[in-house]
Amino acid sequence: TPLPGTRADAIAKLRGAHPALLSVGEGIEIAEAAVVHAARAERARHLEDVLLRRSRLWLDGDAMRRAAEPVAEWMAPHLGWVNAARGREVRAVRDMLAEEDSIIEAAAAVGGEGS
Repeated sequence: TPLPGTRADAIAKLRGAHPALLSVGEGIEIAEAAVVHAARAERARHLEDVLLRRSRLWLDGDAMRRAAEPVAEWMAPHLGWVNAARGREVRAVRDMLAEEDSIIEAAAAVGGEGS
């Protein structure tokens, strides 16, 4: 496990080769260099892992939806994903978010019955 501070240093070193920065919501961004670092050095093997655990995207489901495809494209060459694998990863994230939306809607409907 890297020591604190070394993650930021490692990401900074990758910025020259991986300079993209994706803004997907109000104040919510994800850097290509951070995604590449997660895949290469931190053993992130799934898109969900990067979006939920290694970024602030979990704060906004819509931002996560917008980021899914570009982040999967950044991860693909480092994990050997072909188009089909990349598509599965994106669908898995979108399906997870759709399920979460359904749960929230159902809870709101139940909560609204007593009003």
